Amino acid sequence: MDQEKVMLNIENGKYYNLGNIGGAIWDEMSEAILVEELIEKLLNKYDVQREQCETHVLSFLSHLQSEKLIKVM
Repeated sequence: MDQEKVMLNIENGKYYNLGNIGGAIWDEMSEAILVEELIEKLLNKYDVQREQCETHVLSFLSHLQSEKLIKVM
């Protein structure tokens, strides 16, 4: 899908288009990672302000968690 990542929740049959940034976040989460480490990696990769990055990451993770697509420990 134009280089964007799409995932399927097999429990509810919903598809999720992660978009470019969501896909980058997902790639960084291939193994367990602290949220702060994830934010630092994205800050090093993209030209973005810390506050904007933190807001986007926390919102994205919250959405994934609410859909039971990730477990936050």
